[in-house]
Amino acid sequence: MAATSDEEMESLLSTFDQIYKDFQNGVVEVQLLRSNCNVEIEKRQALQSTCDSLKQDNERLRKLYTESLYKLAEQLERRTKCQSLKEELKRVNDEHLSKEDVRYFLKYFPRKESVWVFF
Repeated sequence: MAATSDEEMESLLSTFDQIYKDFQNGVVEVQLLRSNCNVEIEKRQALQSTCDSLKQDNERLRKLYTESLYKLAEQLERRTKCQSLKEELKRVNDEHLSKEDVRYFLKYFPRKESVWVFF
């Protein structure tokens, strides 16, 4: 019976040793998982920071783009108005010159009996 008791004790010790090794392996695995989790948290924080930075850059660029388009639209409007004013000035100058030509012509070539017709 002593042999059986020794064998049972050896079996119990062996089982306990296996349980202890499994527990140690479990602790190591939990530590590894925690470490991996912390690394993933740091990666996520870095990505979140990058994302926030990109959002700020995007907003800044959107404002610049909108402002540039607004300025371009204003410039186009001013250019169109300027062109219109140039055309109007040319028309008024042409009318004025035409009237001066008529006055000059009438001054130096007064009407006699015939009637001059101007278009």
